[in-house]
Amino acid sequence: MFDWEEEPQDGHLSEDLERFETQLAQNAVGFYDSDRLEAIIDHYLINGNYTKSNTAAEIGIQQYPFHALFFIRKAQSMSGLGQLKEALNILAEAEKMDSRSVELILTKAAIFSQLRDSKRAVRYFRDALELADSEDKDEIFLDLASELEQLRDFSGAIEVLEEAMRLNPKNEGALYELAFCFDQLGDYKRAMKSYTDFLDENPYSFTAWYNLGNTFSKAENFTDALNAYEYCVAINANFSPAYFNMGNAYLTLERYHE
Repeated sequence: MFDWEEEPQDGHLSEDLERFETQLAQNAVGFYDSDRLEAIIDHYLINGNYTKSNTAAEIGIQQYPFHALFFIRKAQSMSGLGQLKEALNILAEAEKMDSRSVELILTKAAIFSQLRDSKRAVRYFRDALELADSEDKDEIFLDLASELEQLRDFSGAIEVLEEAMRLNPKNEGALYELAFCFDQLGDYKRAMKSYTDFLDENPYSFTAWYNLGNTFSKAENFTDALNAYEYCVAINANFSPAYFNMGNAYLTLERYHE
């Protein structure tokens, strides 16, 4: 979701980190190119060293006071340290410089999620979707669906998850979350339609066949459930949960030998 979630591929990173660590110990940090300082901060964020990423981001703010990214990185670091309200104050400063930054909006959404303020988190995840590139949207849809689930708006979450699946049929997380939402609603008819519509376009999704089989089982249609599980294991012969559920379906149908 965030730019810092992948380790920067920078040939200078090791030497920059060594230099930064040495200067930090001597309390005499020098000037850094903005891209290289960003790579240092991202390294600390990726590795969960929020104290150092916070320090490096503060140095970035001092050296580049009109660069919104360093304010965002500081807010992300503070969020990792549990300083959530302080992080929101820092984001307010960044917003004055770049109010349409997708990463800023996503960071704000994530902080409100940490604060258990799902209504505001939903608002900012929706704002981010308006600005995000297509390839980033399915992960945002997942986060949005999670917040809707917290609000027990399972129908809304289903709509969001179905959109995520249309955008990226390989998003296994969306399929599993979809199953959870249908279970919460007990709406097996809608679940069957959702999975069959998806499978019409993506017939080799063993996860969708598995979810469809589970839905048939919950609706006590064990014959169709077995058919779905058979398709599932035909695609992925090593998917053990499907065999377990097939066994339960055969047991219910008193087909003990099978």
